[in-house]
Amino acid sequence: MTRPADIRVHNEAQIGYYSRRIRHTIVPVLTPYVRRHLREVLTEGRVDLAHRLLEVGCGMGRFTLPLLEAGYKVEGVDLAPFLIERLRAEAGDGCVPVVHCCDVLDAPEQVTGPFDRVVGFFTLHHMPDLPRVFAAMARMLKPDGVLAFAEPNPFNPLYYLQIALTPGMTWAAEKGLLSIRRPIVEQAVRASGLCDLTWRFYGVFPPFLTNLPGMATVERAIERLLPVKALIAFQVLSARKP
Repeated sequence: MTRPADIRVHNEAQIGYYSRRIRHTIVPVLTPYVRRHLREVLTEGRVDLAHRLLEVGCGMGRFTLPLLEAGYKVEGVDLAPFLIERLRAEAGDGCVPVVHCCDVLDAPEQVTGPFDRVVGFFTLHHMPDLPRVFAAMARMLKPDGVLAFAEPNPFNPLYYLQIALTPGMTWAAEKGLLSIRRPIVEQAVRASGLCDLTWRFYGVFPPFLTNLPGMATVERAIERLLPVKALIAFQVLSARKP
């Protein structure tokens, strides 16, 4: 298990990584690519409008704001004060999001729930200690509550090429990708007391292709044909609190 001092160093590095500049990949713009991830997490998490949601790693609100606009009751948490400030600015005058700047491992009392659902988008692979993270999220859930997360597929070699070639991306910030493999997550889920782990792979195209007209139909057709999960781009997982 990761030492508290190591978690603190990791968190400081993450805050610095996301606070140096605004990264286009987390700017809130509702595109077909964003809608697909929202749909997968909401479906896998069996989320409805009556549920109280917590989004872990809300960032600038790329997924938080569309959820709020669609009528979902969602609160967000993120480590980086800069990102929380940007989320509030992006929300504008017509929306007052409830967001908290904190580590999910050390959340203040007002964030501890209980929530019907805990969700996240490309967040888990930035967490330094999955057993502690799942245990913390389990405590925030109501009985029979569900958590659901979308993550990159660590078996897809294109991610490692992207990390190597994209300016601003670093292996130090993204290496947690290797921890989002089923045996590692299963162990963390069991240790946290959660159950009914589900796992599904989806998506093929990068955002610039996904956002082209008509590509959603093409992508789903390709997904059905691909026999090798290493060719799929994303994974969505969920677990339930008994």
